[in-house]
Amino acid sequence: MGDGDLTAFRAELELLRRIEPRAAAEHAAGLAWLGDLESAAPLAALLRPRSALARAYEALVILARCRMRQGDRDGARAALARVASERAGGDADDRVLAEAQALEHVLSAERG
Repeated sequence: MGDGDLTAFRAELELLRRIEPRAAAEHAAGLAWLGDLESAAPLAALLRPRSALARAYEALVILARCRMRQGDRDGARAALARVASERAGGDADDRVLAEAQALEHVLSAERG
C-alpha cells in the first residue's frame, strides 16, 4: 500500500490471506480508506465482530461512501472518534487507536 501500486498490494494480500487470513484481515480498513470496498469486504468478514479493527473498518466504509457521495460523513467521524477514544488493551492495540485518532482528526479538519 505504501508505494501506491494497489494491484500489487491486492496480490500480496491474497497471498497473505491464503497463509494467514487473520493477518490479511487487518488490512481491510486500509483498503476501505483507499476506497477499494470490493477488495476490503471479504477481508473484513474475517475480523472479529465488534473488535476495534472491525469498527474502524465500518467507519471507513462510511467515509469511503461519503467520498462517493453515498454516506454520512458525520457518522463516519463519530464512529472513528469512538474507536479512537478507547484505551489500549482488550482488542484495541495502540496502532489501531493511533490510526483511528489520526483519521478522526483528518475528518474534523476536512469538515472545518
